[in-house]
Amino acid sequence: MELVETAVPELSRRSRSMLVRHRATGLPRRLEAGEEVVLRDPATGDHWTGTVVDVHLVREEPDQPDYRVELGARLPEEHALARLGEVTGHEALFSEEQVDVHDLLNLLGAVRRAERRPAASRHSVL
Repeated sequence: MELVETAVPELSRRSRSMLVRHRATGLPRRLEAGEEVVLRDPATGDHWTGTVVDVHLVREEPDQPDYRVELGARLPEEHALARLGEVTGHEALFSEEQVDVHDLLNLLGAVRRAERRPAASRHSVL
C-alpha cells in the first residue's frame, strides 16, 4: 500500500472522488486500477483510505498517468500508519480486535459508495 501526499479539497471530500496526477505523488512506480492507497493532505494532516478506480494515460507522457481516486474513510494517523506498516512493532500495539478496524473502515467506505448509486442499482447489489 502506498502513501499519496496530495491536497484533498473540500469538493473532493464531498464528492468522495478526486484526480491525482502521478507526477505530483513522487511515487517511483505507477499505480494500478483497484489498488488501495492511503491519502494524506499535507495542509491539514488528515488521512483517508482511497482506491484507484481509473488510470488515464496521457499520450504525451505515458509514464505520468492521471488517477481517479475514490475516497473512503477518514483515518486517525495511527491507523493510517498501521495500514502502511510504518508503526514499529505494531503487532504488539494493536490487539486482534483493532486489526478488524481496517475491515470496518473498508466496509464504511463501501457503504458510502453504495449510497451514492441510484436506488435501482443499489437494490441489485443487495
